[in-house]
Amino acid sequence: MEQQNNDLTSAQYDAVKNDANRLRILAGAGSGKTRVLTHRIAHQSKAFRLEPEHALCLTFTKKAAEELQARLQTLGLSSPVTAGTFHALAYSQLQTRWKDLDLPRPPSVLENRKRILVPMLPKQLSFDVRESTINEINWATARRLSPEAYPAAAEDARRKPAVGMSQISEFLLQFAQEKKRLNLIDFDDILEYAINDLTNDHEYAAGRHWKYRYIFVDEFQDVNPLQFALLRAWLGPDSSICVVGDPDQAIYSWNGADAKYLKNFDTYFPGSSTVELNENFRSTPQIIKLASSLLKKEDKASKAQKPDGEIPSIYQAKNCSQEAEYIAKRINETGQISERLSRQAVLVRTHAQIS
Repeated sequence: MEQQNNDLTSAQYDAVKNDANRLRILAGAGSGKTRVLTHRIAHQSKAFRLEPEHALCLTFTKKAAEELQARLQTLGLSSPVTAGTFHALAYSQLQTRWKDLDLPRPPSVLENRKRILVPMLPKQLSFDVRESTINEINWATARRLSPEAYPAAAEDARRKPAVGMSQISEFLLQFAQEKKRLNLIDFDDILEYAINDLTNDHEYAAGRHWKYRYIFVDEFQDVNPLQFALLRAWLGPDSSICVVGDPDQAIYSWNGADAKYLKNFDTYFPGSSTVELNENFRSTPQIIKLASSLLKKEDKASKAQKPDGEIPSIYQAKNCSQEAEYIAKRINETGQISERLSRQAVLVRTHAQIS
């Protein structure tokens, strides 16, 4: 056990060995959250507090799930854990359920909502208005809003749909009707169907709760109300839950995510414990100071473990060509000093800016 954890800081080790049945790990950027999560699973397994085959790890991307499983394989678990996205695991649950029920005509998955939504929307709408309307529909379904409930919820959230709230309600209704007519379900429907199965069949739910008794959730600040409802349905009376996240990295509120589930974890899960990781192993002190000032958290800034680096600078170009020339010049200058080109990166807002 000591060999497994000898590369952890004291705070990370506290998070790993904490025996709380409901645990929130507040892990700032660069604090080693994936390492902590995998070591916690391994620690609990070797301490006989967890059986890997009964553990469920929820991530937000397939790549994150694969990385988590790869790291766990190096930590000597007796058997693999189940890891995947909310949608992948919910769909796997549905497929097994439909097979057990011998469903004669299970619905097909609508992988792209635009296939139905674009033809459904009025042709006179501009491209930008159509995209905005589709985003609003996505927001509504992620928050489990019916056509009737949408206007009040949208008003409370100060949403300003380009086509008006009543029209969004009508589009939500038409969308649901068209999916039903074509026997299709989209990704949000997958979660809703999984919730309904667990809610309406208590014997079935008990079996699922026995199968997955230990639940771990990565990037918990990005959970939306629909995903949180499924998480609650997956949790049984004897389940344990451990979540990892950082409210300051919540960037998906525009698409329905709500960091309140992380911020108010103790409200949703009374009697829970919290461990904070506030050491940053990724960024220089200068970058952390700048980020903290933007977040207005300079008094609670993460502690940088890297040596000093350059002070971040801002350059405002007059046009795209001047911007590209400046970036190319800086890359060349930096490369000549000492840095290999492979150690440099250019971040852009849209793919089109790369070309």
